[in-house]
Amino acid sequence: AQPADTPPTQRMLVLPASAQFALKQPGRARDTLVKLVGLAPRMVDVRRELAGIEVQAGEYEAARNLIKEGMRATPRVYQLYLDYALIDLKASGLPAALTTADRLLNGDLGFLELTALKGDLYMAAQKPEDAANAYAESARTAPSAELTQRIAAAYMRAGKVDEARARLAAWMMNHPDDLAALALTSELDIASGELDEAEGELKVILAKQPRNAVALNNLARVYQLRGDPQARAT
Repeated sequence: AQPADTPPTQRMLVLPASAQFALKQPGRARDTLVKLVGLAPRMVDVRRELAGIEVQAGEYEAARNLIKEGMRATPRVYQLYLDYALIDLKASGLPAALTTADRLLNGDLGFLELTALKGDLYMAAQKPEDAANAYAESARTAPSAELTQRIAAAYMRAGKVDEARARLAAWMMNHPDDLAALALTSELDIASGELDEAEGELKVILAKQPRNAVALNNLARVYQLRGDPQARAT
């Protein structure tokens, strides 16, 4: 469909790249994505896909350069910072990735999202307790809802439900309108069989966000666990 005498458009490169991925042709997909990144350097998702292909091929420096170019083209996109550190995790291991995280954080102290970077690296390395400690250390100087949720999620993955619950409860005492923290609390209550508490929490969320699909789904799950026929309608 691409006329031979006209330059390719973004759409006419996205479509074949998708088809090449589906056909498990990473080499051809890479060539297409290279053209697409050149045409649209601010397309973060495309750049990240191309960097992922380079990492799979062991071309770590090429992947780093792609991400660095993306960080210049689209400053302060957290996922690019994380991807850059994850390349070092894959190429050289966790200590090298943590060193990279420190360098990135010190290079842009005003970018508060970077406070989660070391914890996210520990999570990627399957070390959830270390992740919780890293998030908590960041939260001591820059507390935020995002870090609180990450701490709780890390404890949940580590099987430390009481610690997750305590962290969420402490946060919500001062931030009762944090619906994301309330949603995490409801998940803990479902997992612990505290269905009445979970139902109440989910209904608080739905009173403010009636089209919240995750809350509706979890409320349906509560009903299902009780054998309540409201589950299907919910």
